[in-house]
Amino acid sequence: VQSVGTPSLGVLAAWLLVFFCGFNALEATQPSLASRIAPRAMRGTALGVYNTLQSLGFFVGGLVGGWLVKSWGSPALFLSCGAALLLWWLLAWPMQTPGRAAPVSQTP
Repeated sequence: VQSVGTPSLGVLAAWLLVFFCGFNALEATQPSLASRIAPRAMRGTALGVYNTLQSLGFFVGGLVGGWLVKSWGSPALFLSCGAALLLWWLLAWPMQTPGRAAPVSQTP
C-alpha cells in the first residue's frame, strides 16, 4: 500500500536519473570552464581557487542545511534550496558561454 505523496519506484528512479545526469555534466564542465577562461599562466591557480571554494561551499551548505533542518524542519530546507535554485537560475539566464582566454604574450 502506497501512501499519498510517496512516489513509485519508477518515478523515483527517473528523477534520480535526471539529477545524476545533470550533476555529472556540471561536475565535468565547471572545472573545464574555469580552466578555459583563465589565462594559460594562471590555470593552476584558477583551478586551486575553484576547488577551494567548492570545498567551502560543501562545508557551508552542510552547516546551514543542518541548522535549517534542526531549527525549522525539512520543509524549510526544501524551500531554501528551491529559493537558491530560482535565484541562481535568474542570475545565470542571461549569461553567455565564454570563449577561450587570450594567450599570455612571452616577451624575451
